[in-house]
Parts: sequence; C-alpha cells; structure tokens
Amino acid sequence: LFSFQPERQLRRVYAMSYIPADICRIIGDENVMWAVECLFTTSECDNFERLQQICNSHLKVHWIVWQTGIELIIGGHSVFLLKQFFSQTEIRDLDYAHLNIRTRDEQKRWRTFPIEQYAVIETLFPALR
Repeated sequence: LFSFQPERQLRRVYAMSYIPADICRIIGDENVMWAVECLFTTSECDNFERLQQICNSHLKVHWIVWQTGIELIIGGHSVFLLKQFFSQTEIRDLDYAHLNIRTRDEQKRWRTFPIEQYAVIETLFPALR
C-alpha cells in the first residue's frame, strides 16, 4: 500500500505553559484534516467510486483517542500522531528531557530552553511513499 521513510518524517514539538483539557478537539480542526487528506491526494481519478470502495474495504481507517493524544491509523499504520508528554514519564522513541533545546531571547541571544518546566505537545507526520 505505502512505505515509510523514518528519516523524512515531519515532527513538531510545542512547549506550552498550559494545555487545555479538550486538546483532543483537534480532530475537528479543518487544518489538521486538510493536512491528513493531502497525504492521499491524486491529480486525477477516472473511477472515483471504485477508488472509494477500495479505500473503504482495504484501508481500515480509524482514530485512536486517549486522554493525552490522538492517532490516525490507515491500513494498520500511523499516519498522524499528536500527543502530550510529561517530563516524569519515559518516552519510547525520543526523550525531550535529554535534548539541549535552544531558543533566542529578546536580545536575539541563544539560550538553553528549560523544556522540563513546560508541557510538551508533539505532532508527527510519518513520511509516506
């Protein structure tokens, strides 16, 4: 169906002082929906009904929603992930607590960013081919 390229995935990290309890309403965000739909756009389709039938019967698209994140699964593969990390928990693929994240201050000087003092949200779009 498609293959993954882990070295080309798009990962964004947001450090937030406050994360609203209803963060999972992101599912209804039109920009997120548009970004996910763009993963599967085609320039032309002679038989849209046939393509729709194949997608509905073989892809098995569903959302997984939990208290601190959401994930879109297509054909058994994750194609979109948004999750909150807590500084005290162990993270399986990338531990932001051990990264030296730097940002510019008001005087445009680089400073180490104290990520452990913030709630961290990560969005991940795996690279598909």
